[in-house]
Amino acid sequence: MRFAYEIEALSSNSLTEIVDSIKCFSNECLFLEVPDTKVDLNSERFDAKKKYPSQTIFIENVFYNDYRSPHAIDLSQEVIKWAKEKNIGSFVSQSMENVYLKDLKLKLGYPYVYIHQGNCEHIIAFSDAKLLAQPSYSRNFPRISSFSTKYNINCFLCFHMLARWMVVRCERFPHEKVFLCTECCDSYLYLDGKKVTDFKLYPYKNDV
Repeated sequence: MRFAYEIEALSSNSLTEIVDSIKCFSNECLFLEVPDTKVDLNSERFDAKKKYPSQTIFIENVFYNDYRSPHAIDLSQEVIKWAKEKNIGSFVSQSMENVYLKDLKLKLGYPYVYIHQGNCEHIIAFSDAKLLAQPSYSRNFPRISSFSTKYNINCFLCFHMLARWMVVRCERFPHEKVFLCTECCDSYLYLDGKKVTDFKLYPYKNDV
């Protein structure tokens, strides 16, 4: 298994700091149909994390939920109920605020789960532990130390630029959905700012 990111953190970092350092497109932009590439994806309308702030990390039979937003809900209750009915295990939930890595009994290399945006799930694992020689740099943690470009998608037309848009059900393409960069999308699917054929357009963001 290959991970998308490696995050370095200190034992003094809280779980809220850890989840805030996890990057995922579904947290950054709502997957809404847009008329063209000129739309402002930074507007409040596309603020996914503000609209759906609930998130949880499952570590050693405990769901740590993020309740910092007044609109957040407990994403773990249905899972806990289901697990109890199936005699899978006895799980509990609690707030992740004021919970620090040093408070947890972690298994190195063991898969845990981060859940957000309702059903977007990520496997996370703590792979290593070491003594930091220069604690004065603690304010720089957590931080992304490396990432994989394995999951990045290049433009279907130019094969050079990273894709920024997903086009669905367009008769000009052989596939039901294709990923395009902004320049190719504008030049191939629009003329004088208008669509040249019917299709659905959605924003897409690569990992880098």
